[in-house]
Amino acid sequence: MMPVDLLAIDIKSLHLSWINQDNIICTNMTEGEKNDVKDTILFLTEAANQPANHANDNFKRWQIVVELQIFWAINPDVENIQIAEIELMQKLLDKGWLIQQSAPHTTDPDTTQVTKTIYLIRNEEIS
Repeated sequence: MMPVDLLAIDIKSLHLSWINQDNIICTNMTEGEKNDVKDTILFLTEAANQPANHANDNFKRWQIVVELQIFWAINPDVENIQIAEIELMQKLLDKGWLIQQSAPHTTDPDTTQVTKTIYLIRNEEIS
């Protein structure tokens, strides 16, 4: 299973009211998804997949980093996107993901669609 699939499973298990589970997309977006401003889309891509925690000429953990981009609908199904994003990050912390970076929001000048990028890390123990 790919790291993006692990994160997608964890997000889907949260049953967030503001995201249709079909709009959690891993690795490749279709042209229709790229141009969709009516639905909120979560787009997951792998950012790193590497050994970590070296000791005794070996590594003890495997680190994965996934980039999560939120493409907010023009009229999102939330009162406050900031609060929705914070709640998502808090719930992902409970699932074992760490927040490496939460970038500022950007707004597309043509569509006024707001986007957010979050980098999540997970360290897998190697036995």
